[in-house]
Amino acid sequence: MINRIIFAAGGTGGHIYPAIAIADELVKLNSNIEIKFIGAKGRIEEKIIPANGYKLETIEITGFKRSLNLKNISAAFKVFKALKDSKKILKDFAPELVYGTGGFVSGPVLKAAQSFGLPNVIEEGNYYPGVTVKLVSPKADKVILNFEGTKKFLKRTDNTVVMSYPVRENMKQYNRAEASKYFGMDESRKILFVFGGSQGARSINTALLECFKNITDSGIQIIWQTGVTDFDMVNSAVSSNKRVKALKYIDKIDYAYSCCDLVVCRSGISTIMELAGFGLPA
Repeated sequence: MINRIIFAAGGTGGHIYPAIAIADELVKLNSNIEIKFIGAKGRIEEKIIPANGYKLETIEITGFKRSLNLKNISAAFKVFKALKDSKKILKDFAPELVYGTGGFVSGPVLKAAQSFGLPNVIEEGNYYPGVTVKLVSPKADKVILNFEGTKKFLKRTDNTVVMSYPVRENMKQYNRAEASKYFGMDESRKILFVFGGSQGARSINTALLECFKNITDSGIQIIWQTGVTDFDMVNSAVSSNKRVKALKYIDKIDYAYSCCDLVVCRSGISTIMELAGFGLPA
């Protein structure tokens, strides 16, 4: 039985919550297990992971821009420091397993684990694997996939395992009246829940800004998770509309799922699985 594990998970909720779901189950199996998370400095994991009862250490790292961008030079230098910092954390904690859920945080942590010869696992929930998964999967002990078809994008497949995607068990279906009250919504009216993942999505936010008044004029209410970047822009436009509740981030997203009638969102794998669990149209 594993007694010490490190999770490399951060950047977005889609990388953080699956790790928390697994960690919660491990605690049920072994109440003495020691768990530590490694995340990115200045990202939402600094709030989410401690709030779920787990220890967190951060490394300074950012993702690479997909287009030619001078910020990629800075990101490249940060990778080397992140690798060094990851090695120190692993050496001090001495985990029996290192588990990454994809995303740029997993890269240096898994590479550090591989350099020490530590058992390591990388998870890819999406059909098309990200850059980090492609980079670390050849030397990973196990690569956890959600889709059989993902294998064709990987250099090595003999270490892959296909299984269902982890979803937090502590998410629950609340009474509609209670959930609506949480957001100041009228339970008797239709509720639209809009979000673009934990970071928000500019395309969704700008599109909804053009039509939200038509939606609310028809009697529909909107719960709108904007993300931190676009919150001020959105809130300044909707703050006077009593049928719109704009929020930077929703900690209790199961409240939103419990009171809404329709969801407009990005189709990240975590979101898809949660919507399926709540049986929501989207």
